Amino acid sequence: MTKGSVALIGIGLVSLSLLSAGVIALAETVVRDESPSPARVLNARGQEMGVLVNGQLRPNPASLPSLKLAPCSPAIERGPVWAFCRDGLYFGNVFEYRKYAAAKRTLSHYTGPVIIVVNGEQNQSFLKNGWLR
Repeated sequence: MTKGSVALIGIGLVSLSLLSAGVIALAETVVRDESPSPARVLNARGQEMGVLVNGQLRPNPASLPSLKLAPCSPAIERGPVWAFCRDGLYFGNVFEYRKYAAAKRTLSHYTGPVIIVVNGEQNQSFLKNGWLR
């Protein structure tokens, strides 16, 4: 083999590997773009209750009837001395957290009519014990 043919084979291998890497990256982008968007769940008054995950309601902490809770943030190095962080929120004491956890459990077992929003389209549905029926 001559130097020219070895260089040609080398260039061919490099271009083939770049082409295959580009095809793989394109395929990952297409798969990622076609992934289902989360289904938001609204109550009859239009307030967001949470999201559906595999047909089950996962409550949104912001929709729970709770005291004034501040979100935990990694940007804040230290929260208030009197607070502790759970579920991404600061709680002043364990009783406040227990009230929050009970409300979240109750909401996760919601039974009644809901509005499900997927990609901007709204559909009415019914949840029974937090599951889509």
